Amino acid sequence: MKNNYKCLVFIFIAHFVLVSSSNSNNDIKINIKDNNNNQYSVDQFSSSGTLTPPEYDINYQIHSWNDLDEWHQMYRKGVVWNKVDLHYMSPEYCIDSSGRGNPLGCFILSHDIPSPLTVQYNTSIDLLAWITGEGSNYYGTDSSTIKHMALCFKLDKLGACDLGSSAFRSLLIELMSNITSLQENGVAPNLRFLLDGNGVPLNCLSQSLQPYNATWVGKPWDARNDNNASLGYDRLVVADLPIDSLVPDFWPDVMCSRDTPYFKFLNGQYPVLVWEPSDQRTIQSVASTYVGCMSLHNTLQFPQLLFASNIDPAQFQSYLATTSSNHSWNIHLNEQNSYGVTIKSKIVVYTLTDGMQYHIVLSSNSTTSNYSYGLLISKGIHGQVEQVGSYTLEMLDGKIDTIVSSSIIYNVDGQDYLYIYDNLGGYIIYSIDTTTQYLGFTPIVFGVLQADTQDLFVSSSLEYLSHDASTNTLQMLQYFSTDSCALGSTVWNISLTPGQYYLQLSPVTCLVSNINIDSKSFIITPSTTISSVTTSNSHTSDNTTFTNCLYDSIVVFSSKHSILSNVIMGGHVCILHNTSYSHGSQYYNISLQSNLVVLDTGVTPSMSIAYNPTDSKPHFMMVHGGGYCYNTEIHNKRSSPRVCESTPTPSIDSQVLNYIYGRFDDLLAHIYNDTGNQINYISSCDRHLVRGVYNHGSNPSTTLFVTTDQDQQPTLGVIALHQGVSPTYLDMSICGSPIPFNGLILNSWSIFPNLLD
Repeated sequence: MKNNYKCLVFIFIAHFVLVSSSNSNNDIKINIKDNNNNQYSVDQFSSSGTLTPPEYDINYQIHSWNDLDEWHQMYRKGVVWNKVDLHYMSPEYCIDSSGRGNPLGCFILSHDIPSPLTVQYNTSIDLLAWITGEGSNYYGTDSSTIKHMALCFKLDKLGACDLGSSAFRSLLIELMSNITSLQENGVAPNLRFLLDGNGVPLNCLSQSLQPYNATWVGKPWDARNDNNASLGYDRLVVADLPIDSLVPDFWPDVMCSRDTPYFKFLNGQYPVLVWEPSDQRTIQSVASTYVGCMSLHNTLQFPQLLFASNIDPAQFQSYLATTSSNHSWNIHLNEQNSYGVTIKSKIVVYTLTDGMQYHIVLSSNSTTSNYSYGLLISKGIHGQVEQVGSYTLEMLDGKIDTIVSSSIIYNVDGQDYLYIYDNLGGYIIYSIDTTTQYLGFTPIVFGVLQADTQDLFVSSSLEYLSHDASTNTLQMLQYFSTDSCALGSTVWNISLTPGQYYLQLSPVTCLVSNINIDSKSFIITPSTTISSVTTSNSHTSDNTTFTNCLYDSIVVFSSKHSILSNVIMGGHVCILHNTSYSHGSQYYNISLQSNLVVLDTGVTPSMSIAYNPTDSKPHFMMVHGGGYCYNTEIHNKRSSPRVCESTPTPSIDSQVLNYIYGRFDDLLAHIYNDTGNQINYISSCDRHLVRGVYNHGSNPSTTLFVTTDQDQQPTLGVIALHQGVSPTYLDMSICGSPIPFNGLILNSWSIFPNLLD
């Protein structure tokens, strides 16, 4: 591999019982395509084929996210199309203490029939206030993307043109007139509205509600190929097709079964919409049928396909990625795990020059001390991924057990290093050679970092802090959990000179003992998983709360709660120079500055940090298992509670995989904003952080990394690795089940660092 590319190397580390490994050194030229379909040739040593499908114009419309408190995250997740439900209620229902009474009634933002005065729902008044107020930036001229909002009007028992529906019609016309007036006065210039449900311009409404277009849901059937303006057919521009779970391809097949598929909708400027599958098998089936229709009629220009989606955008993108890879990856890295063994994996990214990405999968047979690594390659964010080969990673004389931490250390006197660290405190540091045809890893030093804790580690983690050029050493931050100390820490000085080892640079500090806090029902016990992200000088000048720390570290671990079962806890750890030691600034003091707070429900957290290239601020990504879905078809549609009033209650044996993404300082602020009176979960309604679901499985790990977007501009990307679900898995959370596969799965989805405010 030549050094004239900017490459990203993803190192995936797995520990499981049976591993297939090969040593291949064939010199083969690999042709890969980036996210703009540009082709590149790279010399490598083995090729096993493309792991990602082609790219198709398939995306999603967010469906029934009716709680406006969730909309900041909705748009920060990259949403372009969304649908909101406007449920008509009588004047009697709508008279409340807020004085919103209207003699015509009101529109409540709820899919199902609203509960009688027990929930503080959003209304159409709130919707317009949000569009013109706190959400205005998403629709203004500063927004480079046109947003589309479908307004699905709902009327119970009666039809829109029935005699008893005159108040509904008047209120509908009044609302759309207000929207027209706002946009004529320059409000939300980059927002387009679409009529849906009982608001479509048919029958008595055929000449009303101008100039707004609408959906066609299969009727009137004649409108599929007719633009009769007197009947309102000319404004039925979006084919909106229901998907049956038993025969999901019925409507896509019907629409494709003629010489000119999709009738008048084929050449329109609007997408084809299907509603509203959540499980991966149905999403894959419908997408494949649409792609098949495009292949059958390959001389025609097809519209974009949108899925009306109740689930998180990242989860939808991951499920779609088995059919189309333009927004995400979902790659099976090995064969189906027929033995049912547990796989624990880690992932690292290595960045060289100009967008080339090298992915390295490290794995071990538990009966030996050897690790092998598989190499994959791609270019740009969500570019085509090629599998290259599998190779042996030399261990020196050290034996590495289950790897719990691994990362790249850049530019130590011009040399880059990879370190791996196991659950027992063992480490090996490798120098990385980029001058050969492939990445070379040469072991330099190894050892065991077993702090004087009197107890053996239950779990541990290791993170790079700094490099001392004068002594050729690395300063590394170690966290650990033992039977007597739920969370402890120390700093080590590790020599990069072979034959020299390490020195402890701080006292062993027990930050949290194993205690039961009755006031909050916490049972803090030795954790099986610890993860952290640490940065130096991360604070803005007006944020003086944390500026006295040399390094700020956020450490997370899973713990127990007497009611909530598994929770992810976190806190702010401050690392300072301790000048009282004889070596002065080489020594450190470590202290827990904040209270420990519950961040989420779940287990096995994994964190990563990277600096956003557009503003140089540290961003973090955390993934964890055993999670909870705020957005499901049931949660989105039910009358109560509102999504943002939900308490996360994962199902027993949940395998939901959650992610939390945002700026490092915003996570610190969240930790310090915990009042202690109630649990302050990071939810999908958080004002600053982004939280969601990306798949189902176990033992996840993640890396946040710098890459390039579709316009070749620097940005951040995320990649995650986990073990998939078994063939007997039942999705008790009703959160959109994946196709069973209990081997290693590689996921990546779109994040939008520049949309964080």
